[in-house]
Amino acid sequence: MAQLGVKLDHIATLRQVRGGVEPNVASAALLAELGGADWIIAHLREDRRHIQDRDLYALQHVVPSRVTLEISLADRMLKLAVELRPARVTLVPEQPMELTTEGGLDLIGKREAVAHAVSTLVQAGVPVTLLIQPLVDDVKACHRLGHPGLSVELNTTPYRSAKTPTDRRQWEEQIGTTAKLAAKLGLAVQVGHGLTADAVRVLAAVPEIAQFNVGHAIVARAALVGVEQAVREIKRASAPSR
Repeated sequence: MAQLGVKLDHIATLRQVRGGVEPNVASAALLAELGGADWIIAHLREDRRHIQDRDLYALQHVVPSRVTLEISLADRMLKLAVELRPARVTLVPEQPMELTTEGGLDLIGKREAVAHAVSTLVQAGVPVTLLIQPLVDDVKACHRLGHPGLSVELNTTPYRSAKTPTDRRQWEEQIGTTAKLAAKLGLAVQVGHGLTADAVRVLAAVPEIAQFNVGHAIVARAALVGVEQAVREIKRASAPSR
């Protein structure tokens, strides 16, 4: 069965609406762990719109072996990651006005910045994942960086945003093709962004996908049934059908 990464940004978003300390991100992480989460993901954006620095230190205290920190390529974010030493770091593109992370890293125009960020983290002993579009050229560009142990996360937004069943099937095939190539090149494959339980069930048929990362769908479901149960439901969905 593929692993499950639970993204807690929207727990923090709910807290930030009113300020204060509730809901508590670290408490949500423990409940997610009880529900079967293999990884806890937190995106520390440069504008600190949801996850705060204090959340990361709290997560490092309660689930130190499970924390994946998402950050941009900015030097100040890399410095923080090296100081914090989470279990993993995912490098993502970041734009000030975006509602959520859009697209994947620019592996051509920002190749030097990406290479610098990866080298900085690898030298500090932190495993690295790159968020990319589900495109063959992007996978090849990641492989050319030449870092053993590098992982990729395929942004599934195009699949989830497809307007017709035909478009959705095409993106499903594209994700499968890209995942197969990445695995063949020695890159561990994660997928995430906009995934629901139904989408996870479909993509669970792709054996090369080693991890599903789900955030908003779990937090939205948790408002009705609780974090632990919401995570259990997604975890079940990630099991390949027999």
